[in-house]
Amino acid sequence: MLCENVLFLRILSFFNTAMNVLRFAVPIMLIVKTTLDIYHQILDVNDTSFKDKITKRIFAAVIVFLVPTIVNIFLNFLETITNMSFNYSECTANIKNINYYIERKELEEKLAYEQNSIENIKRYNEYLDKLNEQIKNNTNGSVSETALAIGKKYNLTDKQITDIAKVCQREQGSAKGAAAEAELMINKYILADYKGSLYDYLFHSSARNWWHPIKSGNYAGTKLKPEIKEAVRKVVNEGYRTLPFYINEHDWINDITYIENNGKSVSKSKKENFIKDVTKVHTKFNKGSYWTFYCFPDTNSDPFGYTPNAKEKLEKLNK
Repeated sequence: MLCENVLFLRILSFFNTAMNVLRFAVPIMLIVKTTLDIYHQILDVNDTSFKDKITKRIFAAVIVFLVPTIVNIFLNFLETITNMSFNYSECTANIKNINYYIERKELEEKLAYEQNSIENIKRYNEYLDKLNEQIKNNTNGSVSETALAIGKKYNLTDKQITDIAKVCQREQGSAKGAAAEAELMINKYILADYKGSLYDYLFHSSARNWWHPIKSGNYAGTKLKPEIKEAVRKVVNEGYRTLPFYINEHDWINDITYIENNGKSVSKSKKENFIKDVTKVHTKFNKGSYWTFYCFPDTNSDPFGYTPNAKEKLEKLNK
């Protein structure tokens, strides 16, 4: 209903306030102006415009008082041709309920978000069930669909998982992409031979500069999606791995300067040009070196890959 629309009620409230001001201001102005006109008429008896001025001002005052009625008639007419439910008096009375409608809208949005999150968690759990079955059967498939191994498990707190998940969400956006980001974090942690904890490596060592959300500190206010938090928790605390242990690189497409296949430069804007274990990726951060493309963990995620030394070292560590 139009009378329950917050924006409309605010406009109507402003309109009614303005009209109330005019109802007081117009009579006062009319009295003042009329008094001045009478004074001028006494001074100049030959002035014939007195009656016209008085008539126009009274007419204007009447119009001001009739504006709400005119508006109501117009809106009622609008109701008949648009099938909108509207009653001026009811809407005016409903202005006091604006906060209620704001809270109701926020609640509806929250319930819709929670329902969507429940569905996403359900889909992600189905995805994990599929991975469990594939692990059990030792099947091999595409990287985005097959868990290759169960890795080391880290006993991080809920707060620590939340922080990591927020960073992963900022980096990749989806549950699969965030899971891949968490795996990459672990791989880099192992590769660095860092003596402290995984959490300290990510947030309190110089490595924090590798992840822009951590470096800039803009992850803290992120509204974390439950399915992403669950995906990251599965990777970190339960060891779920869908990527090889040597994956240690990814870059935003705009940070990639060019890519090459078998020595030939190809367009980075076409996903089909990224070939697993073939494409060499050159970025503005690693001039003179490259990393090898492995996969896109999800539809809109960054391209992920590995440096030659990381592949060699981490394969040895995980034999």
